[in-house]
Amino acid sequence: SAMLDNHLAQGNTLGLDVRRISWKRVMDMNDRALRHIVAGLGGPAHGVPRETGFDITVASEIMAILCLAKDLQDFKARVERVIVGESVSGAPVAARELRAAGAMAVLMKDAIKPNLVQTLDGTPALVHGGPFGNIAHGCNSLIATRLALKLGEVVVTEAGFASDLGGEKFVDIKCRTGGLVPSAAVIVVTTRALALHGTENLAKHVENVRLFGLPPVVALNRFTDDTDDKVAAVVAACKELGVPCGVSRGWELGGAGVTDLAGTVLNAIGSADRSRFSYLYPDDLGLAAKLETIAKRAYGADGIALAPAAAAKLARFEALGYGRRAACQAPNPETGRPRVLLAAGERQTDRDARAAGQAQRPADDADAPLLDRRQDRLDRRLSVDQRERGRPVLNGGYASIAMPMRAVLLGTESPRPNPKAEV
Repeated sequence: SAMLDNHLAQGNTLGLDVRRISWKRVMDMNDRALRHIVAGLGGPAHGVPRETGFDITVASEIMAILCLAKDLQDFKARVERVIVGESVSGAPVAARELRAAGAMAVLMKDAIKPNLVQTLDGTPALVHGGPFGNIAHGCNSLIATRLALKLGEVVVTEAGFASDLGGEKFVDIKCRTGGLVPSAAVIVVTTRALALHGTENLAKHVENVRLFGLPPVVALNRFTDDTDDKVAAVVAACKELGVPCGVSRGWELGGAGVTDLAGTVLNAIGSADRSRFSYLYPDDLGLAAKLETIAKRAYGADGIALAPAAAAKLARFEALGYGRRAACQAPNPETGRPRVLLAAGERQTDRDARAAGQAQRPADDADAPLLDRRQDRLDRRLSVDQRERGRPVLNGGYASIAMPMRAVLLGTESPRPNPKAEV
C-alpha cells in the first residue's frame, strides 16, 4: 500500500485510476469506521487523496498467498500477480508493475517458515498461516502441510467452516493447488449443535464429504453436561447414516480423551480408496457455473441468482483470462443458515465478485511494461529483493547491505510428500 501511494505521488507512470484502486491496508482493529476512509490528505507532501480502507490482517490476499505458495520463489511469483487496481484505460495493474515483490519477500522471509510447537502431551504440531475462512480458503499453509507429510505417517489438518464452506475450499483450492489427496474427513459435532440444527443438517455434511470421494468420520465433542443418553442418540443417528462415530474428550483429558476417535479415524484411513477422491468441479468450467455447482452440490441450493454487478464482473474476469481459476465463496447471514433450509427450492444470491491476483495474468499481458527504473531514486524499496537463501540484496550497486538473516527453512524445491502419508 505504501509503495502504491508513493507511486501515485511520484507521477503515476502506470496511469493508475485512483478511483479503481482495490488494494487496501490491513490492521487488526475492531473499528468499522476504518473500513472506508479517505487517505492522502494534508497537501502534496502527504500523497494523493483517494478513497481506500482497512481490512483485517487475516483477510489480506497476502495471507492467502502465503498459505498457497510452495516456497519463497513461488510466493514472489504469486505476489507479482496481485491485482492492485486498474489504469485509466480499464486495464488491470499488477504488483509486478510496481516492482513490489522483492521488498515484500524480504518482509515475509521469516513469516514463510512454519512454526514448530508441541501440544501439552508433547505431540509435534506445525502452526502456520491464517487466511480468513470466509473471505479466503481458511486452511494452514501448503508449506507446513507438505513438511508434515514428509515427516509423519499421519497428518491431521483443519478446514474450518464445516463441509460446505471449509471442506469445499480445502478440496477445491488447497488440495487442487498443492496436489494433495486426503484419506478421510472428520466432521466435528456437539449434542447442542445437533439439538439446534437436527440430524438432517449432519446428514448433509456427511453427503458433502462423500461428494469428494472421502470416507466420513463423525467426532462427537463430549462435554460435562452431555448425558449418556444424548451421546447414545448421536451414535445411533450416525449408525443410521452409515458413518462411524468416535467420542472425543480431548479438551478435558488431552490425548487420552481422543484415543477412541483416533482409532475410528485410523480404521477409516485403512479402508479408504484414495482413487475415489475428486474435486467438486473441473478447471475448465465457467466461473458462474462453478459458483452454481458449489451452491447446488455443497450448499443444497436450487441454483444461484447473480446480481447484475456480479454477473458483469464474472464476465470481465473470464475475458481477462481468469476463467480457469477456482471459485472462493464468502458467506453472509443468508448462506450462514442451516443448509437444510436451502434445499426447498431456494436460490443462493451472489452480489459481488473479485479476482484474486495470485491467479495468473492473461498470456497476452505477459509483456506489460514495468515501472521505469528511473523511479528507483524515488523509492529504494523497488530495488530490495530476497533470494531463496542468504541475505536480502539491494540491487543497483549495493551488494553488501548489512541485513543478516537466517536461512530459509525450505529450499527452492518443496519437500515431496511421503506416498504412504495421509492427510
